[in-house]
Amino acid sequence: MVEAEGPGSKIVSLFGTETILVVDDDMDIRQLTREALEACGYKVLAAASAEEALIVYADKGQPIHLVILDLNMPDMGGQQCLNELLRIDPEARVLIASGYTAAGQAKGVLEVVAGFVEKPYQFEDLLAKVREVLNG
Repeated sequence: MVEAEGPGSKIVSLFGTETILVVDDDMDIRQLTREALEACGYKVLAAASAEEALIVYADKGQPIHLVILDLNMPDMGGQQCLNELLRIDPEARVLIASGYTAAGQAKGVLEVVAGFVEKPYQFEDLLAKVREVLNG
C-alpha cells in the first residue's frame, strides 16, 4: 500500500476509486497523470482542451468526483473553462494544476477551487493532494 505522510505526521492513503477528469493540453502530462491515477485505482477521463473538458463533463454518464485542470491552455483557456464548469455544476470540485504559483496568476481562482498543485509536480504530491481534496 502506498502511503504519504501528511501534515502532522498523519498517514494518508493515496488510493481511491473515484472518477477524475484530467484536463491538460500537454499530451505527455495528461498521459502520465492518467497512468499515475489509474495505478492508484482511480477511474480517469481525459480531455486535451477546455472545450473537450466541458463536453465530457456535461455529457457524463457517471459522477465526476474531481477535475484536475491546467490553467494555461490555448483557445478557451483554463480560467474560462473553470467558470463554465462551475456554471454547469456549482458543486464541481476542481484542483488546479498549473505552472503559475498560487501567489501569482493562479491566486484569483483559489477562492472557488478545491485546491492547487504547482507544476511540475511529483506524482506522490499530486496523489496526496487529490486524496486530500476528495476526502474534503
